[in-house]
Amino acid sequence: MEHLQTLALETGIDIEFVHGASFIDAIVTRLKRDPVHGLKIMDAMQIEAQIPDVTMDNLIIQVYDRMIASRVKLALGKYYEDDQEVIVVRGAGIPGEERIENLCFTNWTRRKTCMTT
Repeated sequence: MEHLQTLALETGIDIEFVHGASFIDAIVTRLKRDPVHGLKIMDAMQIEAQIPDVTMDNLIIQVYDRMIASRVKLALGKYYEDDQEVIVVRGAGIPGEERIENLCFTNWTRRKTCMTT
């Protein structure tokens, strides 16, 4: 955004930035989670350099293929038990595309649900 502002000033082009809803807004609304109670956003592309906060919700972004999902699972396996519930959200806020699945940590890359007793 700062780069665009600089270019606009240099070239004499008027620009206006407007707020738009983000996928994060869609996720917290759809899951009925209040980020006031804690939300840590982590980038899957740098997951090995990050530590989740197990006392709050952690949102892992950019998990767009199985290889990245496996890297995330390996990195987070140090912090979570196998039966820890994870929520996988795809297409957040996109009508007809949004998918939400509650899965066990150990199975989430294979899309298998938790066994409950």
